[in-house]
Amino acid sequence: MERLLDRGKTSGRADDNEETIRNRIKVFNSSTRPALDYYWRFGKVHTISSIGSVEEVYSQVLQQLQKNLIFLYGAPCIGKTMLAKALCQVTGYRHVELREFWSKGGWSQEEKVNRLMAFFEGSKEENFIIDGFFESLKQAKIFVENFLKPKQVFYFETTKDYVDEKLLLVNSKEKEKAYKEFVGNRKELVDFFKRDPSFVTFTVNMQAPIAGFYTKIVNQYLAPEVYFAIYEDNTSLFTSYVEALEKERGFIHLPLPQLLKREAERKTELGLEIAKYDISEVPLDFQIALLRKILFRQQKRFRYLITGFPNDFDSYRYFEETCREISFVITFEAEGQHIPFYCSSNPLFTPQTYYHTIGKHMIIDRNSLALFDHYTQKKNAYYLTIAPPYFERTVISKHLSEKFGLGFIEWEETLTKLKEKLGGDDGPVDELNFGQILKHFQDVFKVLQAKGTALVFDGFPYTLPDLELFIKTIGAPKGILSMEMSKESIIRAYRVNKGIELDAEIPEEEMEEINKGKEKHETFALALEKIAEEGFGTNYYKINANISMSTIKNSVENLFFKRVYLVSHSFPIYDEGLLDDKFMQIFANIAARNQCIFIDVRALIRKEFKEEGPLFEKLNSQYLMRWTEKPIDFPSNYTPELIMELVKKHLAGITVQSREIMIYNYSMGDYQHDRKKEECCFPRALDELAQIEGGLGQIKMIFSINEG
Repeated sequence: MERLLDRGKTSGRADDNEETIRNRIKVFNSSTRPALDYYWRFGKVHTISSIGSVEEVYSQVLQQLQKNLIFLYGAPCIGKTMLAKALCQVTGYRHVELREFWSKGGWSQEEKVNRLMAFFEGSKEENFIIDGFFESLKQAKIFVENFLKPKQVFYFETTKDYVDEKLLLVNSKEKEKAYKEFVGNRKELVDFFKRDPSFVTFTVNMQAPIAGFYTKIVNQYLAPEVYFAIYEDNTSLFTSYVEALEKERGFIHLPLPQLLKREAERKTELGLEIAKYDISEVPLDFQIALLRKILFRQQKRFRYLITGFPNDFDSYRYFEETCREISFVITFEAEGQHIPFYCSSNPLFTPQTYYHTIGKHMIIDRNSLALFDHYTQKKNAYYLTIAPPYFERTVISKHLSEKFGLGFIEWEETLTKLKEKLGGDDGPVDELNFGQILKHFQDVFKVLQAKGTALVFDGFPYTLPDLELFIKTIGAPKGILSMEMSKESIIRAYRVNKGIELDAEIPEEEMEEINKGKEKHETFALALEKIAEEGFGTNYYKINANISMSTIKNSVENLFFKRVYLVSHSFPIYDEGLLDDKFMQIFANIAARNQCIFIDVRALIRKEFKEEGPLFEKLNSQYLMRWTEKPIDFPSNYTPELIMELVKKHLAGITVQSREIMIYNYSMGDYQHDRKKEECCFPRALDELAQIEGGLGQIKMIFSINEG
């Protein structure tokens, strides 16, 4: 309004007055806005900020109109073409086989790249997957400097031996020549592009063929985030919550039944197929085809919330197999409503049950986006202990660190090392400002997040505003342990600390310091308790510190230890885990209904091997050392210590924790089928149970399912 009124002072336009401007805004909201909302759901609306110069706005417009080019670069015969076609099939992008494109004419290197730029410029399509790469650094520079930078370059690194084996299979002189050309230009091309974050390297070998990177490329680089919502009868909470997600978190809501109807009305090729059916009976393949068409249309990776999708486990799994992984399944739960984790005709699986078992199910029961953020945002994991003066707080902090494998932050030592680091060769700096301390811990948590490690802070030696800034920057702690002491206990602790008689008189100035320290602790405690009450995911514990240190340690341990339910059976293990293990489905339902974390050890092992996670080398080493006919995901192939390390890594990555854990497929070597052909099993029963009780918590119950 202000901008237009200012313009009216010099423009001479009669309609640059407040009444006309307000009417134009009203017409925009009533007539134009609905059209924008309609096309927004199809990913066809580009938002451009009009703040800035004409040149800056024009630059944004050009950027939105640029083509989306994704290059696959690597040696010949390793499977790039197969991967490119598979990626195009799921995304709908156009496949360009570069060597074939350039073979159409006897062009020079410069003419080839000019033809390629002209092809992209004249094409109506926006999204391309290019199977192949530039032949020289000169070509690459012409393309980047005169046309545009690729959106993504996926480089598949291989050894000469691996490629030679593939070349022997095809026995092609042309492919051998192409490989020599690839080797000759590889270094300068890789050096030119690798500085850009769009350049991603994958290592291809016999253990990790190129086809194995399909899922990672789709989910991490091409597909948007996809959430499925189930709202049953709670439409009021659902409606308001979706509006908030769209406005505050940038979501696009896709009501599938409405989209199917609109596609049929538009009479597209897909719409004509959809129109043959009643909307409630449209085949699943057509539903997913429409969703793929929308999800992969834009270069920008939006966040989509899908409703109206068939609410059964098989449909969800088929979506993941043919489109992309589901980020989360959201259930909107009305007050007093119970989520149907089972159904009367089949007591086994629903989508909620399955996604609960893999930590991707959230329950929304109130109108607060903080609850959504609690489920979806990766948090810095740390605990904070606070205590009145003269209590041995460090004893408790160190005990937590040693007992539960937490990193220990002792402030004096940490600050001394930071002063030395910042001072460098000139020696430690004299003073640190709080900004430097914040920056240090931001860097620390970046490293720890990747490792899944948590910290325990031994107090906080700064002011309350500093603590509030720390929490605002780093995030709220997972747990706050506040040691609560009476004034009499504080005075007693003071006398013990000073080594004086327990009934000795305390000087007035010392008593004043005790009172100030007690008041400071209470102020911090109230502020932290409020932070825990207002947010999600922070537990505030008041610990009675008027008792013996050993009893306090036991109290703290009980807060951290989990209650573990162990499930094992002596039947031959299944091949597909949750898909055909009926016992697992039953126990997964029990866990889901009681909001208990469910851990399938076999699934964790498979995932670590598939993703080559941080424990992959340890697992692979132990498996290769053991002569066995058992599959790679059989838990008894590995030491109990390594399995416990894997379980703890998994727990560290779960955003919403629970005191209850159910561990499935933690099989024991005592079973007869484990000892087939006198295999060298790692010892199981007692050391396995000791690992669980020592590392997680007390085993509350063991379910052992046996034949007969």
